[in-house]
Amino acid sequence: DEEDIDNAIHHAQAANDIGQVVEILEKNWQSLVHRGELTKMKQLMDGLGPGITRKSAPLSMAYCWFYNLTRSPGAIPEHIQDIREIWQKKSPEEYARLPIHLAVIPSLVETMEAVVALEDNEAEKAKDHAKQAIELIPEDPNPATRGLLHGAAGFRLAQAHAELGENERACAVLVEILDMLKNSKNYVGVANTIYQLVIIYQQTNQLHQAVTLCEDSLVFIEQHEWDHMPPSGMVYLILAELMADSGKFDRANTNFEIGQRLVEPMKSPRIQELLGRVEEKLRDTTQLIQSLVEPLSEREIEVLQL
Repeated sequence: DEEDIDNAIHHAQAANDIGQVVEILEKNWQSLVHRGELTKMKQLMDGLGPGITRKSAPLSMAYCWFYNLTRSPGAIPEHIQDIREIWQKKSPEEYARLPIHLAVIPSLVETMEAVVALEDNEAEKAKDHAKQAIELIPEDPNPATRGLLHGAAGFRLAQAHAELGENERACAVLVEILDMLKNSKNYVGVANTIYQLVIIYQQTNQLHQAVTLCEDSLVFIEQHEWDHMPPSGMVYLILAELMADSGKFDRANTNFEIGQRLVEPMKSPRIQELLGRVEEKLRDTTQLIQSLVEPLSEREIEVLQL
């Protein structure tokens, strides 16, 4: 529960119990990421200092996700290296006894390697890493955990397919992982997957599918009470852009206002790009409509008054 995590961190900080703060973050950093609270997570980890975070595989992985979602992938490899060094010191017996918050790390490392490969325009290499990440998902009885890992790796696999022009395969993977991410309550993952699907639909002139996907997703978001979550705002913004492109400006404005309010806590470049683009389209349209309304002559004003 998000309130429990926040309270636990607050109490540990108040007691100046650094070990407790580390333990809470190691077990719950993914929840903070999924809620879109990236800045808060990074501030908490920065407060611990590199002497602590670089010795923790989960916190090093949390930094990887922060840099991935804020589009600074150049900072990821050094944290992957820290994780690999920590991992090399473990014996096979230790691996077998790992609690789940540590057992997920090898799969996530491969997912991050796929992120770096995509940034380096090495789509084939990214596909290999993403497939390896799926193979390394631990046999956890909790389907939500497996869904999160599969969703994270599958998203990169789909991106690699798209980079190679394999749009149908990319769509198939994205549709498959969307349900996994919804079931796992990965709000950021759901929003990014919808965005990626819409981009492909736009490129392949399937605008009807793009609009239907967003509308269906908003129904799901409202039914499951995700409509206060910052990442859900991204879906409203995507639909606002589609509505603006279709000339439905009232609906575009309504969705834009909701989306803008929700994503306010999220400072990621992708969000800022989307916000700027939709805002520009709506502004250009308003100016166009105003320019089409000719000023009335004095005689026309008299007639109106009569």
